[in-house]
Amino acid sequence: MVRRSIVFFVISLLLGGLVNPSIVQASTQDPYEEFWEILWREARLVGEAESGNTTAINELIENSKAGAENAIIISTQTWQTLQELKSAGVKLYYTEDELKEMIEEIKAKGLPQETVQALKNEGWSDEEIEEFEQYLIEHADEVKGDFNMSKFLTDFSNAFIRIAFKYNSYEARALELKYWKDYQSKPGDTLITREIPPQIAREWISFYRAYLFEGIDEKLSTIERLKAKEVEVIKSNPKGRDGHVIIRNSNFSIVFNKFKRIPIIKCTYWWNAIKAYNLTLQVESILKAQKLGNSNPELNYLLNHKVVELARALTAECYGDGTTPIPKPIITIPKPPKDTDLPLNDQIAREALMVGESEGILVIKAVRVNPVEVTSEYATYQVEVEIEAQNNAVYDINVEFDGTSLEDTEKVGMLNKDEVKVIKSTVSGKVYGSGSVTVAGTVKITYKSYRGNAPMAIQTTSMSKKTTERTYEETISLKDPVDPSKVSVTLSIDGDRVEGSALTFKARVRNDNEVGISGSCTLSLEVPTSGTSRSSYQKSESFNAEGKSTALVNFGSVTYSRSGTYSYVLTCKFGQHSKSVDGEFTVRKKSSGSLGITTVTITPNLPRAGEIVTFKVEVKNSYSSGRNVSVKLFIDDVEVDSTSAYIPPDSTKTLTLQWSAEGGEHSYEIKLYNQGVKVEEKKGELNVSSVEYGLSGWLEVVPNPIEAGNNVSVIITVKNSENYKQTLPIELVDDTGNVWWPHEDYYGVNYSISNGYLTIYANKTARITATIGPLTQNTTLILKIGGRQMASEDVKVLGRVNWLELSRVSCNDLVLKVGGTLDYKGTATCVVELRNPTRSGVAIELDESRVLSIDFPMDHSNGVITLDTTTTIKAGETGNVYITFKAWTSDFTAFARYWLRGYYHLPVTIEFELKMSRGNNFEYSKYEKYKISTQIQVKTSDTIYLAVSADIGSFFTGGEGLRGIVVAFKEGKRAKTVWEIFKVAQAFIRGILKKW
Repeated sequence: MVRRSIVFFVISLLLGGLVNPSIVQASTQDPYEEFWEILWREARLVGEAESGNTTAINELIENSKAGAENAIIISTQTWQTLQELKSAGVKLYYTEDELKEMIEEIKAKGLPQETVQALKNEGWSDEEIEEFEQYLIEHADEVKGDFNMSKFLTDFSNAFIRIAFKYNSYEARALELKYWKDYQSKPGDTLITREIPPQIAREWISFYRAYLFEGIDEKLSTIERLKAKEVEVIKSNPKGRDGHVIIRNSNFSIVFNKFKRIPIIKCTYWWNAIKAYNLTLQVESILKAQKLGNSNPELNYLLNHKVVELARALTAECYGDGTTPIPKPIITIPKPPKDTDLPLNDQIAREALMVGESEGILVIKAVRVNPVEVTSEYATYQVEVEIEAQNNAVYDINVEFDGTSLEDTEKVGMLNKDEVKVIKSTVSGKVYGSGSVTVAGTVKITYKSYRGNAPMAIQTTSMSKKTTERTYEETISLKDPVDPSKVSVTLSIDGDRVEGSALTFKARVRNDNEVGISGSCTLSLEVPTSGTSRSSYQKSESFNAEGKSTALVNFGSVTYSRSGTYSYVLTCKFGQHSKSVDGEFTVRKKSSGSLGITTVTITPNLPRAGEIVTFKVEVKNSYSSGRNVSVKLFIDDVEVDSTSAYIPPDSTKTLTLQWSAEGGEHSYEIKLYNQGVKVEEKKGELNVSSVEYGLSGWLEVVPNPIEAGNNVSVIITVKNSENYKQTLPIELVDDTGNVWWPHEDYYGVNYSISNGYLTIYANKTARITATIGPLTQNTTLILKIGGRQMASEDVKVLGRVNWLELSRVSCNDLVLKVGGTLDYKGTATCVVELRNPTRSGVAIELDESRVLSIDFPMDHSNGVITLDTTTTIKAGETGNVYITFKAWTSDFTAFARYWLRGYYHLPVTIEFELKMSRGNNFEYSKYEKYKISTQIQVKTSDTIYLAVSADIGSFFTGGEGLRGIVVAFKEGKRAKTVWEIFKVAQAFIRGILKKW
């Protein structure tokens, strides 16, 4: 008998052939057929509801409820089917060889008869079955890797839980549209505290008690009562703002300890009611799935996380008039209604009211996809997730990366409250494509929480394990000239790391590519706030790093008022790439006094190659206690010497560092450390002369850099260390061999130059100033004496090559909206900031400037340079070039992906040409080409379609199988249900062939 193929299991699942009938009967019709009907209604209703159609708003609420119920049913029946397959001993793991063997059997004998009969029983025609069989045969060569049916069905079941959450968000949004017609301003009074409003506290406590101790029926009953109370509060307020609502004149009391209670005060709450309602619905969806029989243990972990999220969302900001000072309470209990059966000192009630701010929760701040190796045929990538512990510490953190050609697990022991960390996956396998590749996946994190003051906190045990996850999807261009491995980022922290001091944060972006890069860096810092609390500080700055150069990004200064260890995350994005570093630094307790470098003395002041250069570093300690310090000498960023010493209180000590000089130009840094922490640094430059014939020489060029076409002054210094006069030929040449000097005779006290020969007297030094130019390009000037190179100096020339330099690039969000033909269209505008480094103004002639090309992975128009562009940029100032273009897509699956995540980053490369002129009367003109690469964040208007399809489609590479269905929707035609299901089956099979 032919072995039952994996294809049959997938199709049987979709057709309900292996589904527990008790689950299916929860709906009046086949859940898959109902799924598409609900989805189509949702797509229509969302747009109409956002336009203010009252009927559509009410229908959207009901349809969203039906959509969530439907998704829960499909999730549960999928999970139960998997359990039935396991119980029946069905093979669920297939190697690549086994899959290929199945396809070969189909090639030779056709589909197994039992598969054919199952399809016919569901209404498939012979023609449809034959087409399906042919599809498998045509794509046989695409089978790659093994296939884990158990994991596949588990992921599919979990996907429909996320779909239920998506419908929950629609319902919450519809509720906002229904009841809030006017804009509400935030209270202007003094923020007193953060509390769960008394209007909902009783219902919340009841649910929390059931969550901890009761069965599924009581959990559902209490969450429904909480939901009803939230709706009551939302309905009673005709105004709202961004999901928030005001609850006015509510009385509550604050208990400081068991002996003292302050009087009841008036409080105005600012509460994010819509977010709380959405999370309440999500908790309800999980409970309903469990009630129906979805026993996936991951649902418990997800429920634990969502309950803490809900507790946080129920917490509101309490504002008062500020007339009565109110310290932060130890325990806060709402004043219960007269008919309450909850005792005031109930421990569970106390825990319920505190859990939203006392129990640790792990928050995913960002997920980034970083290309690692990009060729014309394939790309590899790495995923990094930025996480933060909020409320309290979290521990036993397990991070799972699952995506296109990527499976990895990373572990983290513990994160303290407010600590931020970046976790990186291993590098993926090769993802092949043409022009670009799309990668997608999920980052799932399980963890446990502390409650109380870690490390002495209570480690919650009965419901300690929690799960949170984030999906990702990015398109990687295979035409990228930038190699991300040649870009590195570092963070420097300058200043004395002692409490009360301001620390300056600077990023260095080193670009070793031949081509330039531009983008932005974002720094996230832990900073102290009032008391022992901390918060997050974030700042972003743009950068532009030319090829083979380093850009410095200054984030400014932050004052650290309290000692402690603080974390940071630095992320720099450029084009389709990003680089991140994270770490921590320590701020010491303050004591009276200071420690620093007072002077640095260098001898000899004009060193020659081979000489020992001595750095005398004077360090002063004004503290009342002694300090152990060390100083380090860096030449060209390489440590060459160090020494340590003990400096008594209120004393000064000189420390000596040495270096054997090498000819050429060098930079030096002297860094002072106390207990391993850098306190101060001094920087400078050294020009070391080579020694020939007992002569040594130096060059100094001023100004440097210069504007193209100008002259420079070159100060030439020659020292004769011999006891006799010397006469040798002297010349100043460039790196191409051109002779720039001398062209005339010179006479000084210690020297003379005649016919190109230098005569310098015994033990004397000659200093000559020569004028060189005009220079039109970057030039290296070389001093030669007697045919030997003695010194050199690089001269940077600006302006003639680039009258205007790229400074920064940014693009606004591309907001896609539904067009009349159900295409999705939007307009993108990119702003290119140009800097004028010259000494005269530069004019841009718009009539003769143009966009040459745009590389963007969506259909788009030719770009135009708009009239908003700055037409005259003064010397030393900046101006903006505005480039706009239209983009559109009729790929509904792709559009749904954009919407599903709320945003989607796509790479864009724009090449444009400017005609510019300069001079006193702008008499000189030329054309200059520029090329920029960055990312555009694609967003969607609230009028969205087919988002749920994308969540399913995320399991397939590309999701092409869904396209036939959405195109049928677009055209307003409904194929028969069997054919739609067949299309979904196609998508699944294609997903198997490509992903597994």
